[in-house]
Amino acid sequence: MRINIKEIKDISIKEYREILTIIECGNDSIENNVKIISLLTDITEKDLLDYDYNSIIKLVEIVEGIIGKEASKDINEVEIDGIKYDFDKRLDKMTTGMFIDLYNFTKDGETIIDNLHIISAILFREKKNGRLNKYDSEDVMARADIFNEKLSVSVAQNICFFFLILRMKLLEKIVAFLENKLKQEKVNMK
Repeated sequence: MRINIKEIKDISIKEYREILTIIECGNDSIENNVKIISLLTDITEKDLLDYDYNSIIKLVEIVEGIIGKEASKDINEVEIDGIKYDFDKRLDKMTTGMFIDLYNFTKDGETIIDNLHIISAILFREKKNGRLNKYDSEDVMARADIFNEKLSVSVAQNICFFFLILRMKLLEKIVAFLENKLKQEKVNMK
């Protein structure tokens, strides 16, 4: 019997959040593994209970490899239901409304995964005739609902990677600025 296991690109943000919720409960039981396998395959939990234990263990190993797979680090245009969305990489040209929305949904590191579909909806907008639509806060939640169900978690992982790199660069600049400021103050004190 051939089992179809989803690849990372085929896992929606909603499914990924469900998997993380199961993992975060801290109980690494076979029961939780069965729930995760069911989410990533076309096999119901009930049917998985009829599989022999060694087969479940092998499936767990395969699933762990999928969940732990690294993002590709490229953020590309995505198409969902015939609509093209593109990542707005021009963060230096971000509108105040976009900045406020992005800040509100990223300020608490504990809720970033819960808000991943909303963050994605802030950063990805519909693309028509080669241009991104203007940012509108009122469109975000409708787009977030679509992204939660249909945007690949691999795209969302890429967004997280993008922000991690951005944060590292900002921290480097802050440290350099503070070191320079400290040197100036030491010179002024002499």
